[in-house]
Amino acid sequence: MIKVLTGSFKKPDLKVFANICLKINFKLGGRNHTLRDGLGLRQDTLVVGADVTHPGRCPDPGCPSLAGLVACDASHSSDYLASARLQDPNTEYIGEVGQMMVEQLKNYSAKHGRLPANILFYRDGVGESQYGMVKREELPRIIKACEDMRDEKTKMKLARPKITIVVVEKRHHARFFPTKREAQGNNLDPNLPPGTCVDTDVVAPNRFEFYLQSHDSPRGTAKNGHYVVITNESDCTMEACGHQTHNLCFTGSRATTALSTCTPVRYADILCTRLRCYMRPVLRGEMTDKLKNDEVTTYRSLKIIWGSEKVNKIMGNPWKKELNDTMFYL
Repeated sequence: MIKVLTGSFKKPDLKVFANICLKINFKLGGRNHTLRDGLGLRQDTLVVGADVTHPGRCPDPGCPSLAGLVACDASHSSDYLASARLQDPNTEYIGEVGQMMVEQLKNYSAKHGRLPANILFYRDGVGESQYGMVKREELPRIIKACEDMRDEKTKMKLARPKITIVVVEKRHHARFFPTKREAQGNNLDPNLPPGTCVDTDVVAPNRFEFYLQSHDSPRGTAKNGHYVVITNESDCTMEACGHQTHNLCFTGSRATTALSTCTPVRYADILCTRLRCYMRPVLRGEMTDKLKNDEVTTYRSLKIIWGSEKVNKIMGNPWKKELNDTMFYL
């Protein structure tokens, strides 16, 4: 064993060591990097990312879907705190997004003593046919959460935060390439330069949407993100929305380069993957003798899987409250 370890460190991989240090630093509350010129967001903005994952092929047909939400203060662009809920199986919209938003608004008001002026909400995991569902089912719940927090916290006639919802599609078939390829060394780069934003010609004329290639792809064809703005209360322009979304792609704590989608979306996706670990006994069919096709509340109450504590008669997150202020899920 000693010989193996000694041999493995003869030629250390500095990238591996650097990656480990990045993870240790932000899990201890540190900040790996920030943008020199800022994110380009408006003052007092809460950045949110949300996603839903489904059990798929599971021995238990009643296994709930899992919804995850992360949020950060724009002034602390690397600290994304998490909220999670179980919901009815194969439900695409987040039924308890209002409760999760209340948690994040409380975190914001605890730091600043006020509610944010703007909420930039990136929604992952929905297709083109579900844009109306997000606007019909989730937007009213977010608005209600803001109204409840305004009445509870301030008791004053303050303006409700302006909400901007951006749907992010990753599974699409649009690809872009330059008409003239530039030589890089001995190879011809088939991709557009990172930061390319396409918002004309190939987009719908009656929608606020754009394609953003935020990352560099040294191998193969780069896959861009498709961003569709379905609610724009802050009157954000196309140029400003593309610019701030691109900036957010550089704030990932586990990478030193830009991500292929903006950080709140990526973190929400990672959170949902982590949530599946809590439900692993159900997903593997290890509890079918005790639990099968039951109500969602039954799954929530079992400590062996979700086991969340009741807060104001509402089942909360599956982790201990000591982890609420950390990015443990990364």
